[in-house]
Amino acid sequence: MAFGNPDGTLPGAGEEASALKDIFPGSKVFLNADATTDRLKGVQAPSVAYLHFATHGILDDDPRKSYLTMAGGKKLSITDIVGYQLDGPGSDLNLATLSACETALGGPNHDGSDLRGLANAFSLAGCRSVVASLWSVEDQSTRNLMVEFYKGLKEGKTKAEAIRLAQCRLLAQEKYNHPFFWAPFILIGDWR
Repeated sequence: MAFGNPDGTLPGAGEEASALKDIFPGSKVFLNADATTDRLKGVQAPSVAYLHFATHGILDDDPRKSYLTMAGGKKLSITDIVGYQLDGPGSDLNLATLSACETALGGPNHDGSDLRGLANAFSLAGCRSVVASLWSVEDQSTRNLMVEFYKGLKEGKTKAEAIRLAQCRLLAQEKYNHPFFWAPFILIGDWR
């Protein structure tokens, strides 16, 4: 299940989400105005193995105010994410990919709470693995990286190997060989 370009400002993100439907026929892909928080209710269905967000990630010093942009001006907040039971009975959800800016970062939360950022929220909601970013990312290079990553998964590669190979493919391109383009995304959780 993929959500892409919900506010219309990221054409590469829309292409990215659309490409996933080509890689995994039968996928549910919601673009632009259809990429709503209401569509997330289907995530709890046991048939969703990969959950993909190609959108804006907004990081705030107060982690509770960080969010992913969704259609209609809605925000998918950390509190919303933690409220989902992504590992419920019969769930096949294996990976959440947060293809957005700074989704692996958390605010300077010094209150001892475990809830620090968007990626952490998906882990707490029961997702076994999360791919998230360490800095602001560029739209087109992120599209290319994610398409290569999912092609690797489709070929049976582990998540760790698929992300590594996707990064190497971008590194080999002169246009994207600077680490800014190929290195922002990390895998958190189960590497298989």
